[in-house]
Amino acid sequence: MPLPDDWSFEEGAAYPVQVLTAYYALRPLGNLQAGQTVLIHSAAGGVGILANRLAKKMGATTIGTVGSPGKLDLLRQEGVDFPIVRDEHFFKNLDAILKDRELNLILETNNGKMLMEDFKRLSPMGRSIVYSAADFITHGNRPNLFKVIWKFLRRPLIDPLKLTDGNRGMLGFNLIYLYEKSHLLHQYLEEIKTYNIGKPRVGHVLAFDKLPEAVRLLQSGKTTGKVVVKT
Repeated sequence: MPLPDDWSFEEGAAYPVQVLTAYYALRPLGNLQAGQTVLIHSAAGGVGILANRLAKKMGATTIGTVGSPGKLDLLRQEGVDFPIVRDEHFFKNLDAILKDRELNLILETNNGKMLMEDFKRLSPMGRSIVYSAADFITHGNRPNLFKVIWKFLRRPLIDPLKLTDGNRGMLGFNLIYLYEKSHLLHQYLEEIKTYNIGKPRVGHVLAFDKLPEAVRLLQSGKTTGKVVVKT
């Protein structure tokens, strides 16, 4: 695929996987329609920013979440309708936003308690699309295996009967399973072009010998946009 004339190589590197993840979650799996409301977790990240842009172009209302108040200004700049911090008041604030509206779609990146509490708020015929599990990310150079195992054993389990009772669904995906279907990826990229969402946000660029630093930066939760490593 040719790189647009006014894009850098770093922007090119930050685009395909992120925009395809966002689009695949929103439209092929999420069936997002104009007038609906979507909850986008990690809305200041590489996928989240592009997901918000796409959702807005599709005519949806967006609720974008971040882990710290310092990222709220970025969400406002990106046109997120309801920026919100995932703090101790998160669900209270989310309920206030949803008071007079349905929650039709969730782009779920957290897992754990957050996933189940989000799911409870889905409207009938709503969908939760799971493509990450930030709750299992280790902050630091050495993983706490006991903590990871404990979280794994206590991970949420979905009862199929409750899915039918609430007329709601949950789908999970990893974009790597589409790599063997490149015709679909090219089809989606052509569809994405029609939305004209602009360049991706590259938050950090590090040299290849700084790769461990790049990983620690991601683990810190302080990044916005995409972290790019180059030789």
